Amino acid sequence: AFKGTVEYSFVREQFGLPIGRFEGIQEKMADIAGKTFLLESMRVLTTEGLGLGVKPSVVTAIAKYHMTELGRDVLNSAMDVQAGKAIQRGPQNTLAGGYSALPIAITVEGANILTRNLMIFGQGAMRCHPHLKDMVDLIHSNESSADAEFNKVLRKTIGFSVKNAFRSLGKGYLPFLRESESALPEVRQYEKRVNSIAAKLAPLADLSLAVLGGDLKKAELLSARLGDVMSYLYGAMAAIRFYEQRIEDRKLALPYFEYAIQWSLQQADQAIVNFINNFPNTATRGLMRLLTNTYTNSVKGISDDLVRELSLASMQDNSVKDQLTHLVRVIPGDGNDINEQAFKAKHAVAHLLSKVQKALRKEPVVPFISFEHALNKLQEKGVINAEEAAKLHDYNEKRKLAVRVDEYTFDLELLPASQTLKAVDGGKNAA
Repeated sequence: AFKGTVEYSFVREQFGLPIGRFEGIQEKMADIAGKTFLLESMRVLTTEGLGLGVKPSVVTAIAKYHMTELGRDVLNSAMDVQAGKAIQRGPQNTLAGGYSALPIAITVEGANILTRNLMIFGQGAMRCHPHLKDMVDLIHSNESSADAEFNKVLRKTIGFSVKNAFRSLGKGYLPFLRESESALPEVRQYEKRVNSIAAKLAPLADLSLAVLGGDLKKAELLSARLGDVMSYLYGAMAAIRFYEQRIEDRKLALPYFEYAIQWSLQQADQAIVNFINNFPNTATRGLMRLLTNTYTNSVKGISDDLVRELSLASMQDNSVKDQLTHLVRVIPGDGNDINEQAFKAKHAVAHLLSKVQKALRKEPVVPFISFEHALNKLQEKGVINAEEAAKLHDYNEKRKLAVRVDEYTFDLELLPASQTLKAVDGGKNAA
């Protein structure tokens, strides 16, 4: 979805500009690009663990739920941008297959509703808490020493919870206590936020278990939000690790990284706000606000400047785009191949297109029959030479092929591109 959408948005033009330069499209493109970076980060981190022989059931549940939901977001945004091209099925449609198949991934192999509401926090709390499993085992134990052992574990649990509370207080109110281990200055600020949110999660979980006990399982809306905080922290850490260890050119990837991690942390903060606002016990709700320094419903969002920066960055042909799309299989003649050829061809002649635009603004070709006709007139005037004209004509043919949609006869026979290209905008939006 990322590959096809950014290539299409760069090649498809309106009013003499790539549609990827319009802010309405940029909002969708930035979301696609940032979430694709996050998806790849989570994929790499999760599969690395599996490759090492680790069986992280909670992590795989997080990855399964959030990656399929993020995939749905990305595909929906891509459908919005590509519009009719994404709806009309055929060999050139790069989205329809994935769009149709995505609900299968969401509803099977652990339905997403079940995964989010019961598995992520339910299993995570049991596996991550240092004493909770021991307490549960001792409650069901018939050993004579079980009561004494339970009291010991209970004291440890209380001490652990008190420590969590003070840790959250310190990191919530005293920013200088938030740690960061990264050597990269652009990462440290986000690592500190991850540290702070993680510190908030611990007392929220402790208080929930203490006040609601077994009823927390039934309070699925609450436990799901605690699971969301865990999940978005995992996504943020995955983005940091991917940016630090896998990215070839961090300068080019910075807007991708910033969008991915800002979005993850924003979602985690919002989950905490929603959890506290909906906790059923008033006194505990007040204590939660105090311990986590959460007194407002406002959560810092992603700036318009970052949206614009990332959307423009995503339309560049560079190593970051290659890294994020390396798993896309491009078959000669298919939609991905057609889009890619037009995308690369336009980058190759970008300076010539600028030259043509300036010439046409200075002295328009009237009547403007087609882009090809305008190129021929400019060549006759000596504005462009034969070699430049040939490159521009080649790009224009690839452009027309990339923006067309598959067409059929009334008998549902696919029409070849040669019969339908004449209907493509006459070249008015080629330059």
